Amino acid sequence: MASLPKQRDRTKENFDRSCKRGAARLHKISKEYGARVYVQVCWRGRHYEYTSHDEPRWPRTKDDLEIVIPSAAQEVLKKALGDVKSLNDSTLSVITGPHVRNCLIAGIVSIAFAFLSFISLLHGWGARLVSFLPSVKLLRAVLYLLFGLGCCVPFMVAVGYQVTMLSVLPSWVDVQQGRVFGLSVGCLCCGCGLALLGGMIPFVV
Repeated sequence: MASLPKQRDRTKENFDRSCKRGAARLHKISKEYGARVYVQVCWRGRHYEYTSHDEPRWPRTKDDLEIVIPSAAQEVLKKALGDVKSLNDSTLSVITGPHVRNCLIAGIVSIAFAFLSFISLLHGWGARLVSFLPSVKLLRAVLYLLFGLGCCVPFMVAVGYQVTMLSVLPSWVDVQQGRVFGLSVGCLCCGCGLALLGGMIPFVV
């Protein structure tokens, strides 16, 4: 019998900790979907209600606990899980790793081709190939810039895939950017920088 108070104290601490974590999660969902979510604790016919703003009350024994989530909260959870399920069924089946990988490979090949083209123009090797272009430097600069940006399209597609996937996720889902997204953005920035340098060629040559 001497250990009963200690057991009750441990039960109270565990219950309070679990209630606070659960209430915080439900409150985050309720803010997103505009529904008030609460948890009802039943102990021997007596009901104790709390939300994330309330200090949870605790019954005497852990075995007598029964957590009841109201129908409104069930609808909120069902809707949230339904959004994730529809995301897995539609968007994630299209936005896959091979798509991003193929876009990055195509972008690297395109940027390499643009880099070699700009180098040849700087050294005058490809002067005959661009002889049909307007002689006005500003127009040539715009055309070179558009050519460089056109070679960056695969990188734009790769970044767009990943941004689209992140935008359709519910706001209560925590997402951490990975190395692939950073690589895609880095390649896109490098390609755009190369396009800007290519646009300066008519003013240098």
